[in-house]
Amino acid sequence: MNRELSHPTSNLLRTKLLVPPIPGRVIARPRLLDQLADGLACRLILVAAPAGFGKTTALGQWLAGSGIDTAWVSLDQRDNDPTRFWAYVVAALQTRRPDVGATALSMLQAPHPPLWETILTELLNDLVAIREDVVLVLDDYHVVENRDIHEGVVFAVENLPLPIHLAVASRAEPPFPLPLWRARRHLVELDADDLRFTPEEAAGFLNRVMDLSLSPDQVAGLESATEGWIAGLQLAALSMEGEEDLTAFIRSFSGSHRYVFDYLAQEVLERQPERIQRFLMETSILERLSGPLCDAVVASDAPGGEDPQAVLERLEATRLFVVPLDDERHWYRYHNLFAEFLQARLAQWAAPAEIGTLHRRAAAWHVAQGAVDAALHHTVAAEDFEVAADLLVRYAEDFFAHSTLVTLCAWIEALPDSLLESRPRLMMIYAWATLATGQLEKTERTLGHIEEAVGASTEALLRDPQALPAEQRLPLLEVAIVRTATGMVFFDLERVQRIAERLLPYLREEDTRCLHNTSGQLRPVLLLNLGLAHEFSGNLAAAVPAFAEALETGLAAANMHIVPLALGHLGQLQATQGRLHEAERTYHNALRQAEEMAPAPSPLAGNAYAGLGQLYYEWNQLERAKDYLRRGISLGKPWSSWESLVPGYMGLAQIHRVHRRWEAAAATLDELETVCRQANMEMLLPGVELARVQLQADRGDLEAAAAWAAHTDLSADCKPSPLEEAEALTRVRVLLALERYADAARLIERSLPAMEAGERWGRVVEARVLQALALEGRGAHDGALTTLERALALGEPEGYVRVFLDAGASMDRLLRGVQRERAGSPYVVRLLAAFKAEPPPQETLEAAEAGLPEEVSQPVIEPLTERELEVLEELSKGLTNPEIAERLMVSLNTVKTHTRNIYGKLGVRNRTEAVVRAQELGLLEA
Repeated sequence: MNRELSHPTSNLLRTKLLVPPIPGRVIARPRLLDQLADGLACRLILVAAPAGFGKTTALGQWLAGSGIDTAWVSLDQRDNDPTRFWAYVVAALQTRRPDVGATALSMLQAPHPPLWETILTELLNDLVAIREDVVLVLDDYHVVENRDIHEGVVFAVENLPLPIHLAVASRAEPPFPLPLWRARRHLVELDADDLRFTPEEAAGFLNRVMDLSLSPDQVAGLESATEGWIAGLQLAALSMEGEEDLTAFIRSFSGSHRYVFDYLAQEVLERQPERIQRFLMETSILERLSGPLCDAVVASDAPGGEDPQAVLERLEATRLFVVPLDDERHWYRYHNLFAEFLQARLAQWAAPAEIGTLHRRAAAWHVAQGAVDAALHHTVAAEDFEVAADLLVRYAEDFFAHSTLVTLCAWIEALPDSLLESRPRLMMIYAWATLATGQLEKTERTLGHIEEAVGASTEALLRDPQALPAEQRLPLLEVAIVRTATGMVFFDLERVQRIAERLLPYLREEDTRCLHNTSGQLRPVLLLNLGLAHEFSGNLAAAVPAFAEALETGLAAANMHIVPLALGHLGQLQATQGRLHEAERTYHNALRQAEEMAPAPSPLAGNAYAGLGQLYYEWNQLERAKDYLRRGISLGKPWSSWESLVPGYMGLAQIHRVHRRWEAAAATLDELETVCRQANMEMLLPGVELARVQLQADRGDLEAAAAWAAHTDLSADCKPSPLEEAEALTRVRVLLALERYADAARLIERSLPAMEAGERWGRVVEARVLQALALEGRGAHDGALTTLERALALGEPEGYVRVFLDAGASMDRLLRGVQRERAGSPYVVRLLAAFKAEPPPQETLEAAEAGLPEEVSQPVIEPLTERELEVLEELSKGLTNPEIAERLMVSLNTVKTHTRNIYGKLGVRNRTEAVVRAQELGLLEA
């Protein structure tokens, strides 16, 4: 069996993870081994040289003699799929440290493109706990052409924790930042000059290993002709068998490596019995050889009835033809150069039809062993494209289950276009795979080809589904549902709603197959996208039943992803409606379902964790919130789930802001921006930028906020859509920080009616809080108190806290006004107590750790001038800047300058906070 590893790496070949055995007789090369040993002080050991220079043998010899734990991956062309590549890397490391990489492997199982930096971060974090040297070898790295893999390896090297080391063996220099790494002493390099045999090593190899008795002059002649090329020396030694005049042979031996090899390989091959020559050529199509596999491939009359396993073992004794891949001698491979030569000879010796037969036999054997990838390799090589297409349809779910969708797309793209376009089901598999890998242009083009193949369009289906026969209607149903998924990517909400509402009745029929999926499997997907479209349109009344039905049908179909995702969105809607306690129950239900439906929760359950984190943040349970937010981010990263990542990162940034950890908050938003760009979620970037501006304003960087506002349309003339409401409230906060109270008030007035009509009471609470601040800023104190009382009436039943605390000292003062001037309540008392218990700023915590009193850590940066004290006094009376300028008989710009200086010296953001801070410091009477 080829597939011997347990889940989740059961589709990997164990032979690729075995350290190649060292030949029984080798030449001691202490200088080379010392160079390699120097790599233990570095992160990367790079061995780059042409074929035949003994790269693999040198690494194996050093590692075997050193006793260092070794994880090995022998790469081939099919490892250009990043998922497959990193799965092999993790599996290799697990051969030495079984507890390493569990989280990374779970991420690799995701059907959507993982964020490689995230996955590698998880893996690297696991490696930190290792205290002994471990060397991970990537052999034959020159086969890797995928840029994402190169970038991932670079990231790994630059963050590799010692004592973990990466060794790369390649025929060519990889596209790594080698000059930079050389300067930083991150690597040790060996090239052809280092690997080639010295005259002394050549003599030892020829006479002791190859059993020749050559004179020093003869050795020197061969060493000079081959320039120390190890493969050339080995081939020359084998060619000398039966030669009477060795000196003449050596004298005539010349030429480049390629020509030398061709000459010697022919000499070696032609000296073999005919049956062995035939065996060698016919099995040269195999990347890896075993007795049973060779027996299935070679012609029935070759090699003369001799057991293929015995032939392989005897060929190994020549120390050229085959290289053992395991200690039990079950699996071998041909020397790379020799395999190339044999394949060229096979093409000359056999007709294309005969070579195709060999590939078909190999494919059949691999299919029987469950090695689908190898079977596809041989099927495509035989140009049996119909058979390859059948295999792809048959095993498509395996590719989705193991997240090797790049490989799946590559195999499908290897088929002739005419064949693919004649198979609608295979095209649909390709459409889902390209959708999941973000290749939306290919997705749309493929959907168009499906429409052509079935002879009808999605628009015809939407006009009158019943007018189409089942053979057209069913395929087009799946086409349309894929289009709802692409529509959500671009927020084409009307298109999604139109498709879903038109076609949902036709997915109520019995669970019939459409193309790749059945109608029962597609219905929850369609309902989920419909719910999203309603949610983003602000129609919560329609979104709730859509998500509820998606949940119901997802449970019926045992869909481990749809169920927690639908519940998570239901919880989010409940929170938006201001039903926080009900949302908490829904989120916990999502987590229970996720745990019960699969051994590991779906990455799409991350939105429930993030949702709970947001709830606990609002309830001012900051440590609990932080834990849930981080778990949501960790779970949501593999699938780039914006439902988890956006609230997760935003929530963590808010917690940092509460503690005045400004740099940490900014770094969190930077990471969210990076995640969005890597996952092609550019539509979310404006929201990230707005959060960054608010952070700058909260920090007191009003110049940065003002610069942003100068280049941004902040007019209150446009009514925000439901999708824009959250960002509109953030804009209000920036306007308040800039003391543009009138603009802030107008924007709220434009937004509130739609929020209230849509029963988005959670947003109404926040809007009323901000409206109260805007009114207070304009001097409408009574109106501010009245508005605040409305917010309190909405917030008390569900226990809102942070929406008030985050409004800062101005809100503290207003709440005191409610308590003093209006009918206070226990709720107001609790909020005022929460203000007093607010976590101290980070600088206060650091001062406490240093044993300094708190007042020492928060001084007034610089005493206020007499004129600044006069301006402060006028500010406390609620006068506007123009009124202050007129009363003090100075220019408006002068007042603004003094005001800005006051804010900076007191460490506040606006005039209300300045007054409160001045009263605390005794600069004003309370």
